[in-house]
Amino acid sequence: MNVWIFYPFIFLLWSRTCFCISHQNITTKLKNYSAIALDFLKNFEVQATQTYSGECEAAWKYETNLTENNRELSVFNSTFSKAFSVKASKNASLIKDVDLSNDMARQIRIIRRNALPKSPTDMRLIDDLISNMTKIYSSGKLCKKNSYTNLTRCLELDPDLYALMGKSRDYDELLWGWKSWRDTVGPPMRPLYEKLVGLLNSGARDHEWGDYGNFQRSEYEMGNDFQSAIKKLWNEVKPLYQELHAYVRYKLREKYPKVPSNGTIQAHLLGNMWAQDWSLIYDIVKPFPKVPSLDVTPNLIKQQYNPKKMFKLAQSFFVSLGLDPMPQTFWNKSVIVKPKDRKMVVIRQPGIFARAMSG
Repeated sequence: MNVWIFYPFIFLLWSRTCFCISHQNITTKLKNYSAIALDFLKNFEVQATQTYSGECEAAWKYETNLTENNRELSVFNSTFSKAFSVKASKNASLIKDVDLSNDMARQIRIIRRNALPKSPTDMRLIDDLISNMTKIYSSGKLCKKNSYTNLTRCLELDPDLYALMGKSRDYDELLWGWKSWRDTVGPPMRPLYEKLVGLLNSGARDHEWGDYGNFQRSEYEMGNDFQSAIKKLWNEVKPLYQELHAYVRYKLREKYPKVPSNGTIQAHLLGNMWAQDWSLIYDIVKPFPKVPSLDVTPNLIKQQYNPKKMFKLAQSFFVSLGLDPMPQTFWNKSVIVKPKDRKMVVIRQPGIFARAMSG
């Protein structure tokens, strides 16, 4: 049965129930605001843990198995969590900051933060748009016909195109992979993304944030100092980055004559679909060719390491520092090796949807 038929009931339930604090406590003439806030926070912690855990469980189920049923379940739980957040925000806004400790006041202030649309339909639509973009992004394929064998091979982003961008040293093939994948997934995602941005900005304006970007930046709790702090950090690292960029451009130009002697580097030549990680072109830009390689992969293969054994080794390091080992649920629910019998979400980077549609 389609889960959407339950939405009117769910939001009716939320509208009639105060989840995080007794309404009587808020409207009473009592002046013990600290006790009211404490009662609110205790109730919020219990219910938020249950609500957000359910959302994460459903999202994980969808992202590790891209079926329509899992998508609808994920959207349902995510929308339910949004309704919970809206209700909590309204209740937190009724609590005055009088006589609250700094820590308690900050917790209340964070729960008050809200940029969600006021319409339940729009809340659901946000999650629906994101889940559909996720599916397009993770399911996109490039198909290429071999002119010699006359056979067609289709490449997925992970692992095929990731491997191509990291291992190929053919300028034209790299450009084909970089551009064609964007041409494949970008057009169907663009209208969804534009609609999503409109909904997010509309919600932010409803809560006097101006736009959704202002709401996101407010999470850093730096006010007007945020942009100046970022600019200061960039100016500190900029000289090193410019030297590194110039060196890499010089080495790439030796390999690919189409690389300019000045200016930007073509993004498809940096070994990564997003040009964020340049480690896979180390063989091209290696500064000291006679120095032994730091790549431990051959030794790991020789010692018969597999993915799970590598995870266990990593865990032993952190445990040796005094941290707790991962719970059994981690090993039960993790996907350490990508299965071949189902579609999964490809690991996304921040801002990935926007970049997938860029040319």
